Order: sequence, then structure tokens, then C-alpha cells
Amino acid sequence: GDNRVADGIRAVGELLRGERLLFQAECVHTATEFRSYVWDEKNAAQGADKPVKEHDHCMDAVRYFVMTVVQRESARARRRPGVSPLDPSSLFREKGNPKSLMRPAGLDS
Repeated sequence: GDNRVADGIRAVGELLRGERLLFQAECVHTATEFRSYVWDEKNAAQGADKPVKEHDHCMDAVRYFVMTVVQRESARARRRPGVSPLDPSSLFREKGNPKSLMRPAGLDS
């Protein structure tokens, strides 16, 4: 539902702000979509928080990844003593190449 989309956007934002979700520099389409991902003004005028549904396939995939894989693995880790929750950035880290990771431009604020 619509609340699930907003919850997913918030969850992605939290991981990005905490630098716990990073992307390969080669993810140019994802970076482009992050820069153009905006709230729909028509829906906002009616009190609804919905993103514009244009050129958002990467954003949908990132949100789905966070809401399924990351949250599921984090929940599993919390249930097991001595295991820390999953660091999603570890899924994308190239051995020996920490510079291959990036934060989407424009998300520093």
C-alpha cells in the first residue's frame, strides 16, 4: 500500500544518512534516479506523500531491497545473540576497492 512506499523511502533515507547503504560507482542509472526522485506536488496538496512515478525503476528496486532483504536479515541478526545486524553496504563492497562505493549525489543534507 501507499504507507509501505513511504515507509520504504524513510528506511532507505535512514540507511543513506547513516552511510549504511552505498552503491557501486557504476550504478549510474541509480545515481541519476536519486537526483530526480521527487515528491508529487499534486498528491502533496491533498496531504499524500507519494513520489512522482516516472523513471523510478531503480528507486523501486532499492526500496524493495531495503524493505525485504535488509530488514529481514537485520531481524534475524537481532534474534541471534552475538550477531550484529546486517550492514547493507557489505553486500556491495568490492574486496580491495573501497572507492567503488558511493553515496548518491545530493543526499548530504
